[in-house]
Amino acid sequence: MPAMADATIDVVLRNGRRMIVPVSIDPVVLARLLPIVDAS
Repeated sequence: MPAMADATIDVVLRNGRRMIVPVSIDPVVLARLLPIVDAS
């Protein structure tokens, strides 16, 4: 079983792209990042 630091979340964006982020990502950072990468 992987360590918690190695665990990731697979985020599927509306534009069809996928973004794999660590589970430890700050929710505020993720919320600011999603509109940027989803618009690309």
